[in-house]
Amino acid sequence: MIKIALIVPETNFIENAYRIFEKHNQVEAVEEDSVDTFHMEEIVVEGDRLKSYHFDCDVIISRGILAQTLKNNSQEIPVVDIPVPGYDLIKSLHLSKTTYGKKKTAVIGSQNMIFGVESLSEIINIPIKSYILKNHRQNEELVNSAIEDGYEVIIGGKRTCEYAEEISVSNIFIRTGEEALWQAITEAKRLAKAGRKELERAKRYKAILDYAYEGIIATNTNGEITAFNKASQEILSVKSKAITGNFIDKIIPNGRLHRILVEEQEVENEIVNYKNTQLMVRKVNIKFRENIVGHVVTFQDVSGIQSMEGEIRKKIYTRGHVAKYHFEDILYESSIMEKAVSLSKRYSKTQSNILLHGETGTGKELFAQSIHNYSEYSSGPFVAVNCGALPEELLESELFGYAEGAFTGASKKGKPGVFELAHDGTIFLDEISEMPLNLQTRLLRVLQEREITRLGDDKVIPINVRVIAATNKELFDLLGEEFRRDLYYRLEVLKIELPSLKQRPEDIEFLIENIIHSFQAREDKEINFTPEAVELMKQQRYDGNVRQLQNICERLFVLYDNEVTASDVKYVLTNERDVEPLSLPYTNGNSDTFVERQDLEKQYYQDVLKKTNYNKKEAAKRLGISRTTLWRRMKNLGLLKYPDS
Repeated sequence: MIKIALIVPETNFIENAYRIFEKHNQVEAVEEDSVDTFHMEEIVVEGDRLKSYHFDCDVIISRGILAQTLKNNSQEIPVVDIPVPGYDLIKSLHLSKTTYGKKKTAVIGSQNMIFGVESLSEIINIPIKSYILKNHRQNEELVNSAIEDGYEVIIGGKRTCEYAEEISVSNIFIRTGEEALWQAITEAKRLAKAGRKELERAKRYKAILDYAYEGIIATNTNGEITAFNKASQEILSVKSKAITGNFIDKIIPNGRLHRILVEEQEVENEIVNYKNTQLMVRKVNIKFRENIVGHVVTFQDVSGIQSMEGEIRKKIYTRGHVAKYHFEDILYESSIMEKAVSLSKRYSKTQSNILLHGETGTGKELFAQSIHNYSEYSSGPFVAVNCGALPEELLESELFGYAEGAFTGASKKGKPGVFELAHDGTIFLDEISEMPLNLQTRLLRVLQEREITRLGDDKVIPINVRVIAATNKELFDLLGEEFRRDLYYRLEVLKIELPSLKQRPEDIEFLIENIIHSFQAREDKEINFTPEAVELMKQQRYDGNVRQLQNICERLFVLYDNEVTASDVKYVLTNERDVEPLSLPYTNGNSDTFVERQDLEKQYYQDVLKKTNYNKKEAAKRLGISRTTLWRRMKNLGLLKYPDS
């Protein structure tokens, strides 16, 4: 809501003021579709009391010498003069003539009220002289002067007419017409809207200054401070309350920062020492029509820039690079795995590089993520890259990033490499044995210097990362031709051997239970393994380790409902390439004879056909094969003699 104060010397000084104001609001609402709301209050104040009066409003409307006094006293609130148009003066002069005849008439008022009134003398046909009122204490003086000059009728404002009345001099009060007040209200609203917009702009400007991370100081060409934000006060340890409007010499002591502030030369990213603090300083000149009218200096604490850089890397570059596994997610019951987990926890608490060695499927990334989450780097990113999955050129750009235009097809903005992404966190280099030799040289330098340089750039970027490397090969056997010896010793500071399933067969049953349980929770389906099925699973050798065991369990879970038997397991295992060929006896519960693969497959097909009531369409669907393939296998196994539903 915009507040307008109508300041008058007495109540009802202007007839129907509120009615005119409401009418103005209605017309404005229709014509301008205004969203602003306005409120006007009439305030009665004598001129000699204005200095002690506080006005809570956006704009003031007043008249004559009262308006002039308000303008002199109120520097912040705009004041609108109610004009005294020629029409209102003519009405007052005409009233004087009809009331008192053609007597000499003195018109007393402020310059803005009665300017040009003497030119009306010929129109009204009476002698007229104007007396300019310069302050509210001159009323009596000017009335007396007019009488001494032979003027018999006084025309003027409230106090002028009151004094004339006291000394029995004829007088006419100059009234404000509806048109004059309407014009003043229009101007008051325009000023109030503009003032409100300017205030909002100033508030936004102040908020931008005060919430900026960097210090901002603005001065004019005289060295007077026009802006000095909160960050400037904090960085420079300036506690004075009266900064804006003061001169820079009184706030900033002599030194390089002071010279930058007072000299005209612009500055770009200069390091300046100020009271044992290093500042990164920039300065630009404010120009108007090629003339310098002021200066703006911005600066930051260098240590704050470094800290902010780390936060930016962490928040922007590392989205999605999160380690989700913990040591509690590693499933085992064996003592050999307990030793591996215990050793990994101990190594987690160091900052040294770690090398994980284990066969395919032993959980190298699971361990790497768990180590990260157990370490002091856990609040930082976890970034994984497979060194064997990318060609050399692409791997190099992925690891170290590249600058703008580093090569054909490169992003215009460049791209950070995984070492940058992993800043203050962990980088996991899987299949490290597959890294080309020339990239091994760059990796060695990164591990030694803890800094990287993007492809196509010469800027050195410091990094703080923990490196965990993994391999399923024995790196020692590759030294020389395939793997750098110095890099090997850099990586193998702490080595963890991850046991294969054949080294921990006692974990297989426990793993099966947990794997199936996870499938059941996901698919809302329950199946159980018979003891014979579990025993058969335990006696296999899984070259793919836990990953392969998980795949087999998933296949069994999808293929069968309710119960998984040994024959079901045997059938699935016959199609598994990386499981050692079976030489184990399978018992059907009645005999100890060995069952050949073909017999097992035949028995398996018989079981499926029985469960589907010999419906070939349903059986083929359950087996995951076409009806044609089912018919061919039934023929080869001698099962076509069975009925078809």
